[in-house]
Amino acid sequence: MAKFCPDMLASFKKFIFFRVFFSLCLIGLQFPVSAAQVSWSSAEMAWFKSHPVIRVGLSTNEPFTQIDPRTGTVVGYIPPFLVQLQKQMGVRLQPIWYASSTELDEAFRLRQIDIVVPKVQTPEALKNAIFSDPFLRLSNKLLVRNDYRGEAVLEELYDVRLSVVANSPVAGFLNRNYPILPQQAYLSESEAALAVVQGKADMVVLDQAKSTWLIRQTAYARLRIIGESGYNSLFRIAVRSDWPLLAHILDKAIASVPDNEMRSLYNRWMLPPQPQLLDSRWFWGAVSAALLMLAIWMGWLTHVNRRLRKQTQDQLIQLEHELWERQQMTSQLSQTQFTVDHSTVGVFQVNWDGRIQYANQAAAKLIEYTSLELVRLRLQQVMPQFTVDSWLDFWHDLRSRQSATFEGVLEKRNGGRVAVEVTASYLAWAESEYIVCFMTDITERLRIEKALRQSEARFKGIASNVPGVVFQLERSLISEEVNLTYLSDGSSLLLGYAPAEILNKDLEFSLLIHDEDRTSFERSWRMARDRLADWHWQGRIIRRDQTVFWVDLKAEIRRLESGTVVWDGILWDITNNKQNELSLLATGERLRELSVHLESVREEEKAKIAREVHDELGQVLTALKLETSLCELSFAANHPALQERLTGMKKLIDQTIKMVRDVASALRPPVLDLGLAAALDWYARRFEARFGLPVAVTIADDVPFLDEMESTALFRVVQEALTNVARHADAGSVRIDLVMRDEVLILTIADDGKGFDIHQSKEERSFGLIGIRERIEMIGGEFTIDSRLYHGTVLLIQVPMKEKVRTS
Repeated sequence: MAKFCPDMLASFKKFIFFRVFFSLCLIGLQFPVSAAQVSWSSAEMAWFKSHPVIRVGLSTNEPFTQIDPRTGTVVGYIPPFLVQLQKQMGVRLQPIWYASSTELDEAFRLRQIDIVVPKVQTPEALKNAIFSDPFLRLSNKLLVRNDYRGEAVLEELYDVRLSVVANSPVAGFLNRNYPILPQQAYLSESEAALAVVQGKADMVVLDQAKSTWLIRQTAYARLRIIGESGYNSLFRIAVRSDWPLLAHILDKAIASVPDNEMRSLYNRWMLPPQPQLLDSRWFWGAVSAALLMLAIWMGWLTHVNRRLRKQTQDQLIQLEHELWERQQMTSQLSQTQFTVDHSTVGVFQVNWDGRIQYANQAAAKLIEYTSLELVRLRLQQVMPQFTVDSWLDFWHDLRSRQSATFEGVLEKRNGGRVAVEVTASYLAWAESEYIVCFMTDITERLRIEKALRQSEARFKGIASNVPGVVFQLERSLISEEVNLTYLSDGSSLLLGYAPAEILNKDLEFSLLIHDEDRTSFERSWRMARDRLADWHWQGRIIRRDQTVFWVDLKAEIRRLESGTVVWDGILWDITNNKQNELSLLATGERLRELSVHLESVREEEKAKIAREVHDELGQVLTALKLETSLCELSFAANHPALQERLTGMKKLIDQTIKMVRDVASALRPPVLDLGLAAALDWYARRFEARFGLPVAVTIADDVPFLDEMESTALFRVVQEALTNVARHADAGSVRIDLVMRDEVLILTIADDGKGFDIHQSKEERSFGLIGIRERIEMIGGEFTIDSRLYHGTVLLIQVPMKEKVRTS
């Protein structure tokens, strides 16, 4: 009852707190609140006046939005988050509830609602929505049952059954990065987690929000989080595509929400619950243990008091106890005698003259006698290595040394022999002196040692014929110091030093490393030693004759049953291969420089030809049209046939002028002189007019002005990408984004087409993608492509702009 009352009181306090909190959240969602500390432009204020109410679509999505079964109120991360947005925007966010996410998406498509929270941005969703900046980034966790004892890192797993949600982004991420792990697909996160609870799967991958919510549920109490999957989910607000200004307003509102409010929401709904001290069973257990110890101490005081009162009775008990101890000692002596008699180690008790006074059953069985038969013999009769004189010498020597260990041979009754290891100890008891011999059969050990010597001889023979140096490193269990324990004879030929010089540490091996490669050598060895991993290094070594050559070092780690860690490795000469490799790298670098030069010359030539065609040929055509118009004014009035002929010539001249402009624009668009942003917007409109495919262009305001080489390269990349979309993608829309992030210019080209197999494209050597990669590398950028069949294609170009941003 003492424990039940605090628990009931704490539960009641929590219930009252949550009831009041979520009631306030619902009140905040239903009534507008004035904007706070956000600077809105006149256009944004006008938009607010024309849209005083924004319809928000909600559906059950634990723990973002859910209904508390006890109170019937809406709870979760999203209600208080929308209250914060409402405070910043100054408009009323009207919640509209839908029974399922399917109905919610259909209502959003029909524009019955204005925004959806939360939403994950996908190429498919971009058709009907504009997305805000991410307001929540959640890592995906690895959940297992409490009895799971395997690894917690995906890179170290091989046969673990993964439970994932079918067709989810995290399932695609795991399939791409860990294809060796078998996946089991389920329709929802709850079903995937339940499969792990029921033992149908070993591990489930869920985002942090869903993981936190599931752990709180009774049905999933057996689950726990053991690590990260490496994949992050970004949650945004989806806005109607015909309200682009609202997306910009939401970005500003999200950015203006106080950090402490966002942190409080995150800690409340996205982190596992932290037990309180008064709610902890360990706390009450410690209190109970303290009370128990106090009771024991009081009982001990009572016991001492009673013992002092009853001294006579205590003395009687002590006498009885002493008697019991003597009986126990007698029993232990009998047990000890029985143990010695039946020990698996042979025991002989020998007198000074060699007579056997005692032999246990193991010693008798070892040489096929009985214990009584051995007592009638002398030790010299069963161990022929001793004679009368040698036994007396051994006796006197053992009296001074007290103990000795040696190997000998015992003769069996039938004439056979058995090898034994003997440990002899000199003992003196009362007035008698004797030797106790403990004998262990070492026949099998000797056989194993012989086999090991033969194996070691074979290994040395093989190692000496390997075209390189075979070595072995061993780490001490006590000091954790790593020592070189073996070096083959090949070191004399490869390094110019005998193995003994290096093994005896007359020469430190690291001194043979070339100065320029010593840092990489030490770094690679430090990583292998600290991580207990395989060791691989390539570098230059200086021989005894001061000649420099390239070597390749590879060592595999293995762990012995004793816990010792050993690296078995080989070092061989790769000078010829390395020289060929360096030559190929130099040739490739020269080819890349030539490619950059040719591309630059080609762009300059295109620009020159475009100017000449536009200026000179355009002037000639303009003059020709002017002359034709003068002829028409002077002579065509009286000659109808001439009028018709001159009209046709003017149309032909106009077509030629248009063709000249198109040719000049194709060679180099003049709009590039106005900057990359203007050129991209111009080409997107021209592409839409030609192919009827909508292209959405988004360019950030902080994009710096690029030089001619960078602008031309990025423009040509967009040209090539859009041409590929028109030819192969069968897409419904294209999106181009140009933004600055962390002093890096990021260009994204995404379509919702049928996609393609990237690996097959690499095998077929797609020259369009090769050209894009070469142009991006020419300006010092990086190019990646992400595409899957029937899931669209995304091209991501990143160009560092550190110097330009500093200049700006």
